[in-house]
Amino acid sequence: KAKPIEFYEQANLDTQVLSNIRRVHFEEPTPAAFLLPIISNLIEYYSNELHDKHNPPSSLCLILSPTRELALQTEREARKFAYQTAVILYTFCCWCGHDMFDICHRLREGCHILSAPTGRLKDMLEKHRISLTKVKYFVLDQTNQSEKKLLLFSSISLLAQHFIRGNYIFLVVGKHDAPNEDIAQTIEEVSNAFKKDRLFQLLEQNLSMKKIFISKFRFFCLESERCLIFVETN
Repeated sequence: KAKPIEFYEQANLDTQVLSNIRRVHFEEPTPAAFLLPIISNLIEYYSNELHDKHNPPSSLCLILSPTRELALQTEREARKFAYQTAVILYTFCCWCGHDMFDICHRLREGCHILSAPTGRLKDMLEKHRISLTKVKYFVLDQTNQSEKKLLLFSSISLLAQHFIRGNYIFLVVGKHDAPNEDIAQTIEEVSNAFKKDRLFQLLEQNLSMKKIFISKFRFFCLESERCLIFVETN
């Protein structure tokens, strides 16, 4: 019969991991407590991989999180327990302000424990930026948060009604199938041969010549005023 573990000293953890637990005053288990046996086992059973100086570190543990915030939080907790050990950790996320080149460079340097959100991991695997062939431990962290939501917009609403059955929410902003009241729409029929000339005429009428320079192939706005043109093809 298995006996419950009442003290961390009874868990057969690595001595440095136990020292780190005391250092951070980790008295009661938290959701990140699963890291303790993983780090201890890496130190005990994969010492050669941890101390390999000839090859970049390989990912031996993959922790998959539903959000980047949780992935970063997991890495912060893991660093506390892996302090002064040979275990290298890394979390790769990407959002506004992060340089993708720096992330790819950091991944090439390698790590032993990789904490990642699902979407970013899938993207990196498809681009062959990362390998998981040597993973020994795989953790799905808080999978109950991974809810699948499908959002369909605008012109595909009829298509959505054809494929989606049962319970769904249809949200309309303003009047359904009505043009925006703040946008003036003018339709002018022009033959294909005169479309470009007519376009330049309209630009000259609506943007003063001081603000626009028209060449044979393109036009340039010289000040902050802008004009948006929709075309069917390039």
